[in-house]
Amino acid sequence: MPWTDLFWQQRTPSQPDNEDDSALTQAVDQLDSAVASQLGTTSPVVTTVLSSLTLTGITLYGIRFYKHNLRRIPTANLIPPRIFRRRTLYGYVTSVGDGDNFRFFHTPGGRFAGWGVLPFRRTHLPVISSPSPASKSSSDTPKPASPKLETIHVRIAGVDAPELAHFGRPAQPFGAEALTFLRELVLHRYVRVQLYRRDQYERVVGTAWVSPQPWRAVQGLSSNSLPVRLLLSPVEIILRLLSGSWNVLRGRTKVDVGQAMLDAGFATVYEAKFGSEFGGQKKEDEYRAAEKLAKDKKRGMWGSAKSELEKAETKEQGLLSRIASTVTGSSSKSKTLETPREYKNRMREMEEGKAGAADKTKK
Repeated sequence: MPWTDLFWQQRTPSQPDNEDDSALTQAVDQLDSAVASQLGTTSPVVTTVLSSLTLTGITLYGIRFYKHNLRRIPTANLIPPRIFRRRTLYGYVTSVGDGDNFRFFHTPGGRFAGWGVLPFRRTHLPVISSPSPASKSSSDTPKPASPKLETIHVRIAGVDAPELAHFGRPAQPFGAEALTFLRELVLHRYVRVQLYRRDQYERVVGTAWVSPQPWRAVQGLSSNSLPVRLLLSPVEIILRLLSGSWNVLRGRTKVDVGQAMLDAGFATVYEAKFGSEFGGQKKEDEYRAAEKLAKDKKRGMWGSAKSELEKAETKEQGLLSRIASTVTGSSSKSKTLETPREYKNRMREMEEGKAGAADKTKK
């Protein structure tokens, strides 16, 4: 016998081992068939449960997504507190009543949700009526299709524009110019607003951004009839893409409305002791730098040009009054510019003085 057989011996399987293997194989096969039959009987129940759970989860997520992203907020009083300083609102500016505030119609989801595109989601768009043959002049400012629109009143954060005549107070120089500038910038356009808080006048204080003015082939295309929109929409889309690409190359993807007014010289940095809101120290520094640059460049109300109000007052003066003001050096150009905050303080002091005088008279 070779010596290797002492360590490695070939073992020939015997018949009992074959019987054990066959018995084990049969047991495994029986177990597999039992499990398969058991699973086969319960699979419809499992499928139903899983389908129900999946459908319930999708439904709950859809409801939550709608409430947080697609539900329209009608007015400032209905804005949930969780939105302030955390989210932005996208909407269409329907009116501009002053140089530092406007009203906008909340359009959550924008055009992706059908706003301005679908017929039942065009109630916020203005109706531009064609001029009658009798009057060849253009119509007045377009009015919204629905006169009872619920809108959000926004006070632009961090800026203060010259005041218009209201509540018995006289108009401030450059108030009309500031209003015109803001209207040309945001009226009948979509804006995005970062909300900070409500103020005492049921407005929301926030920073607003607007896209740079796109190149347009037809003015007021969105207000025209459906055939006209279908015919000219491809040209409009191409021009929008080109203008958007050009703005991206220039680094102008959005325009801060408050900073644009400061750059143009039609607003000052908000200087109230209480209630001032900028959205952060960085934003306040940017606004103050923009105001200083506008002063140095003598833009808008910081320049030597007369406002429309001053021009009207000069026309009302007689020749002798103009000569006297020129001789005495009391012309409007030599007057120190009164900021909106100084104007408000002066008006408040005058009203308090009148109230005090009235009380003394009664006594």
